[in-house]
Amino acid sequence: MEKYKAKHGNELAPYAIYSYDAANILLTALAEAEKEGKIKDGKRVAEIMRNVNYDGALGHIEFDEKGDVKKSPYIVWITKNGKFEEFWKPQG
Repeated sequence: MEKYKAKHGNELAPYAIYSYDAANILLTALAEAEKEGKIKDGKRVAEIMRNVNYDGALGHIEFDEKGDVKKSPYIVWITKNGKFEEFWKPQG
């Protein structure tokens, strides 16, 4: 996030970081599916996504067999004086 702020000079939208990692996980799965010749096979893309070990802006992300994240990097934001501020995030 510091690199983004230094380059662009503005704050991220509150959920931009989640979208960034989600998009990159999808793009990673699509690239792998394309290597297999299965880019149009939604079930295969979903399977690849469930098996990805991704190190992104939020840290390490893995999914269980249902496709849910094993450890949620969720952060709670509040608005204060017209700006978004981090209120709570998991420790560790």
